[in-house]
Amino acid sequence: MASSRAVDYDALSKTTRIIDITDDARNQKIIQSLILGNPSRLRICEEAYNGREYRPGSSEQLGWLGHFAKESANFEEFGIRGSDAFYKCSDQSVNEFFEDLGKCNRIRKFTCARFY
Repeated sequence: MASSRAVDYDALSKTTRIIDITDDARNQKIIQSLILGNPSRLRICEEAYNGREYRPGSSEQLGWLGHFAKESANFEEFGIRGSDAFYKCSDQSVNEFFEDLGKCNRIRKFTCARFY
């Protein structure tokens, strides 16, 4: 798989449908919510338990999440739940995701929980 940095998310977001990003209905709702600027909180987890927990199924899905998170107007809280939250993602894509989050100056709270 090519580096997610090689992906021009700004250009692709104009023509890519959410269903093309992920086939997981919960993840689709979270991305849609980020696009609309609705969520104040986002969690990444190894198991999605409610509508606010995103479970990345690939490095590409994580790249899209980072793109929309950094663009979201009301995104203020980010959390990670579980020690395997990024197990389907490459180290490079995880690093790039956190680089995108670093561009989001609205985040006020970060939480990390290894166990439930």
